[in-house]
Amino acid sequence: MVSAFYEALLGEDAPRALGVLAPQVAWYEMPGGGPYARPDGRPYQGAAEIAEGVLSRQIGDVEDLAMVQHEMLVYGDSIVVLGTATGMGRKTGVRLEVPFAHVWVTRDHQIVEFRQYIDPVRFLAAVDPSSA
Repeated sequence: MVSAFYEALLGEDAPRALGVLAPQVAWYEMPGGGPYARPDGRPYQGAAEIAEGVLSRQIGDVEDLAMVQHEMLVYGDSIVVLGTATGMGRKTGVRLEVPFAHVWVTRDHQIVEFRQYIDPVRFLAAVDPSSA
């Protein structure tokens, strides 16, 4: 189901991607100043919050966004994906290429938790003209 999420995003099929999430999935964005993290550190809850607070904003910020998976490590109900986020900042024209680690927790064939670890400084350099 984690692979299905990435495939759906690559195909720009957000409804299919969101369909593999549990109704009350907890989605934690990159800590340490990422553009989509909530200031208080609370996770997004549920598909609607994730679509509005993260995915639609990412699509607006990054042209041809792809999450290239290099390695997937499975530990029971936890899956760690190591990869590289690529694309082009729409407002900056700067090429995005930054490594990531995604930690997924699954239960009953649904994703119940997501945590993203990515260098927010490198990400912001590609998407935010004021970060230069």
